[in-house]
Amino acid sequence: MRFFGVIFGLFFAAAGGFIALETAVPTYFAWIEMKEWHATQAKIIEAGGEDNGVTATYQYEVAGNEYQGVRVHIANFKDNIGPYHIDMRRYLTEKQRTGQPVTIWFDPDNPADSVIDRDMRWGLFALMSVFCSVFIIIGLVVAIASLKGKVTNHASPRFRLAEMRQSWKAAQASGEYSGGFIDYVKSGLHQRSPTPAEYSDPGLQPWLGNPRWQSNRIRSNAKRGMYFMWLFAIVWSAGTSPLLFVLGDELKQENYAALLGLLFPLVGIFLLKKAWDQTREWRRFGVIELEMDPFPGAIGGHVGGRLLIEGTYQGDSQYNIELACVHSYVSGGGKNRSRRESILWSENGAAHATMAASPAGMGTRLDFRFDVPDNLPESDVRQSGDYYLWRISLTADIPGANLDRDYSIPVFRTKSRSSSVQHDVSGQAAKMRAKAAQASQMALNSGQLDQTALARSVRFSEHGGVSRFYYPMFRNKALALFAFIFAAGFGFASYSMISGFGGDAMGIIVMIFSIPFAIVALLAATAAIYLPLNNLRVVIGKGTLQVTRRLFIVPIRRHRLATYEVTRLEVKRSGSTGQGRRRVTHFKISAHTKDKNKITIAEDIDGEDLAHSYKGFLERKLGISPSRSG
Repeated sequence: MRFFGVIFGLFFAAAGGFIALETAVPTYFAWIEMKEWHATQAKIIEAGGEDNGVTATYQYEVAGNEYQGVRVHIANFKDNIGPYHIDMRRYLTEKQRTGQPVTIWFDPDNPADSVIDRDMRWGLFALMSVFCSVFIIIGLVVAIASLKGKVTNHASPRFRLAEMRQSWKAAQASGEYSGGFIDYVKSGLHQRSPTPAEYSDPGLQPWLGNPRWQSNRIRSNAKRGMYFMWLFAIVWSAGTSPLLFVLGDELKQENYAALLGLLFPLVGIFLLKKAWDQTREWRRFGVIELEMDPFPGAIGGHVGGRLLIEGTYQGDSQYNIELACVHSYVSGGGKNRSRRESILWSENGAAHATMAASPAGMGTRLDFRFDVPDNLPESDVRQSGDYYLWRISLTADIPGANLDRDYSIPVFRTKSRSSSVQHDVSGQAAKMRAKAAQASQMALNSGQLDQTALARSVRFSEHGGVSRFYYPMFRNKALALFAFIFAAGFGFASYSMISGFGGDAMGIIVMIFSIPFAIVALLAATAAIYLPLNNLRVVIGKGTLQVTRRLFIVPIRRHRLATYEVTRLEVKRSGSTGQGRRRVTHFKISAHTKDKNKITIAEDIDGEDLAHSYKGFLERKLGISPSRSG
């Protein structure tokens, strides 16, 4: 996959370079050259063209010799950027009708080479230049990142060899394998995960294969993330700012749809603000190292540690700490490939903050400890392809600059426990969950769904033994707005790319590269329609379950069945919104039937504990015992 990334990146950069050589580069050098050309008068013989182009044939005389020219302007390709072609076509057509001469410019060294308009259209030139630059930069970044990943994501050969030899010796000692080392490697047995007992051997400590885990001083990715955000924000802003040059001309032609193009510069402003916020955060807090206890973190044991924030003590601030086990994977194929994350398990609470001395003055020491279940996967040392990672997230609202750090940490099946950290975040979280679950359960038992977080997503009524649940439209306002903006922006970009160039070779290339933009715009437009307008009605009563999914008022899916046909209910994670302590995980509840169908009967539930409490409420309405529900 890395090879594919390198090839794709180089192809992307080469395409940008080719487009630049066909448009911006020759246009610029032609402008430089034409500044030395001489002026003369010419007669328009023929003038015409289309909306995105203008053509003309004209005659002129130099040193007693007659010449005929056809070049109207510097750029030798079609475009629809502004009203230039319309105005020039109108101007030349009028000169042809009246027979009035026009001023042209010719090369004194080659009088047959001429042009009517030698002025640079700077808006068009900026758009071409930035468009090509974005392609080149993105392509090179992808290629370099792929090459870098090939080198850095793996343990060193020496370490891998030592690890394999230790594994071979252990297999021989246990009687598991009696052959030679080469045959052992060929068999693939060296790739097995070590047991906790094996980790006691200093030669079998796989976390040392990651350069960031060589010592118990783990740094966040804050500085790298800050640089990346600045690069992304600058490239995006540079690539979209030329739209501002042509917006006025488009509005003069009453093309008000061009206002959608403002979405791209606005996104650029947002990205620049994000980069600035990250810079302020970094300048204020600097490096914050994580010291783990135990090291590494232990599945079936503890993940704990401490952090020292130098020169800053805010006794009234709450420092939220979260531990998450994440599955990072690649979905889709070709141009639609993307890396996604799915949280397998997480827990969060408040770290214990105390005043502590630091080189920069009195700072803040944070202590935390989590209890980790024993059924979760270990950290992947190489972190390439599909892999699992463990992440510590630290956030705090502090006046001046909010704190936000992420740490990728080693967690393995050592079952070690912390020797010095006493602050039990897991116990704290368990008490808070129990309290919230009790409050939710009491509200559900009394039918007061509006007293819980369910009030955001469901309207509940009960009359005559019939329970009605309505999940209304516009319950996902933020996601719907984001999808609309995304669709509008990418739709406008694809339209501009397709319509802005003619049918020449360069125009065909641009059209090909507009296809991914059009696909993203179509998918986002579908989401922008579905997210706000879909609604769900669920009716339980008199031995039946009725489920109707509508898009606005149009039914798109119906289910009607007897309640005894429902075998169990299942709670499933459906996504999350926000980050850090503001992150909310959303769940849905599906009804499993005897004929192996799954029917969604509840969705957009905020939080796992509430989802399970709500599941019990629905089980009682359906007459399903918890033992059958699973």
